Amino acid sequence: MFEEDVFEGIRKYERNTCPLRSLVDVLNKKSTGRPTCILEIGLLSLFPDTSGLVPTKMFSPRRIIEHMIEMHGQTVKIILKNPSDVHKFVYKYNSDNEEKEYVFSNNMMFYEDIIIICYLYCTIVMSESYKDREFSLVTILASIMRKKYNIYDDIYQPETVSYKDLEGLISWFRIAYSFPSITFSILYHNFVEISLPSCLIFPNHDLPKVFHSPLLALIIPMLDSTPLSLLMAFAICLDNKKSDRSGGKTPICILWNYIYELYISQVFPISLKLRLCEMWGIVNKIDNEYKFAPYFKEISSYKLCKIFSCYKLYKTFPSDFMK
Repeated sequence: MFEEDVFEGIRKYERNTCPLRSLVDVLNKKSTGRPTCILEIGLLSLFPDTSGLVPTKMFSPRRIIEHMIEMHGQTVKIILKNPSDVHKFVYKYNSDNEEKEYVFSNNMMFYEDIIIICYLYCTIVMSESYKDREFSLVTILASIMRKKYNIYDDIYQPETVSYKDLEGLISWFRIAYSFPSITFSILYHNFVEISLPSCLIFPNHDLPKVFHSPLLALIIPMLDSTPLSLLMAFAICLDNKKSDRSGGKTPICILWNYIYELYISQVFPISLKLRLCEMWGIVNKIDNEYKFAPYFKEISSYKLCKIFSCYKLYKTFPSDFMK
């Protein structure tokens, strides 16, 4: 039995609460689990070989997962030989008017480490409300995980090397997106505060928060071309939002190629894609056949055209894109 929607039912605390509080709730919820409870581990044999790479980002999810398993095993052996190599800290919190403690360390279960790493990545990198200086324990925990798995620190040094130079390295980003069942669960349950441009707010459709990441296209099953216009709308608006801070918009042809290549990518098995997308309402199983959720078509081409016209992009799309 595999745990799929890890953050379902977990409370989201006030903004000034240490992010580790929700993380502790997740880990306590899963304290009776096994290392195989993560969906990607259970389906690992169905992943393509390590030559299959995520477009543009150039990494193999299978290779990342296998590396993580290997590194965890090495740490277990080291600590068995020398228990003094355990590094830990105690996080104290209040629950039901009682002070409790949770011990984080470099000797935790594998599935716990993966949840921690994905959660830290989303909290530190993706959340717009997180302020690193306010929560020193988050930095300490990140350091423990970084040393245990020899993670290249693209959280605190994101611009030091290119993706080409990162070939073969293990980064926070690559780990997070090698475990979409964890990372997208964090987004789906709104544990990352991301404000959307007004053009992406559809009053009659409460779209899953997983759309906030362009990499969602990686885990949407390629049933037909239905999702591409909505995925592209999000990609355009989020890129423009990013360019407001950093300057320089991504050429639309590059954005289109990127989203399309993600969508047709086979770095994740179809069984994983279907299970995740059915769980989050992106696809529905009707009469033993998978179909995309109605909102893909209910958010009409007219509304999407309005978004694209804001950026004067019509002539840059493939001729059949808006059909």
